[in-house]
Amino acid sequence: MSRDKESKCEREGTTDLPQDGEAAREATTSEYEVGYGKPPKSTRFQPGQSGNPRGRPKGTKNLKTDLIEELHETIEIREGNRTRKVTKQRAFVKALTNGSIKGNARSAGLLLSTMLRVLDTGANDIEASDEITADEAEILREFEARLRRRAVASTTAADEQGSKPLSGES
Repeated sequence: MSRDKESKCEREGTTDLPQDGEAAREATTSEYEVGYGKPPKSTRFQPGQSGNPRGRPKGTKNLKTDLIEELHETIEIREGNRTRKVTKQRAFVKALTNGSIKGNARSAGLLLSTMLRVLDTGANDIEASDEITADEAEILREFEARLRRRAVASTTAADEQGSKPLSGES
């Protein structure tokens, strides 16, 4: 058989040596085992080579970053007969406040909701104490006892099922 194989290789011109444009394969050593999570050393990413070459470009900004930068830009506004330079964020808050003062219900609602979100006063927070009251301790003891009873009942039911022959078995 090896004779047929050799003659076939000679006829087709195939060899174990790399052809033009084909990378030379490194001989595997007995120290390194190729397998799951251990690719051959010759096929690993080279230093400086990315696994996702056409991925997200470095320096790409997300919506939050763009919004923050836009709100920090300055614009000129007129207050009375003088002009001031303020950030867009400040101008937005001024516009909402002025609209609310003039009676614009939409501006007032938006201003109030923004104030409640941003200026968290803690008025709606429930004070949580680390100490458990006697009533809470009693509830926890009853709950633990109920869980223990269920666990014992389920194990005894499983034991009874295991010792009885199933219907249809002889």
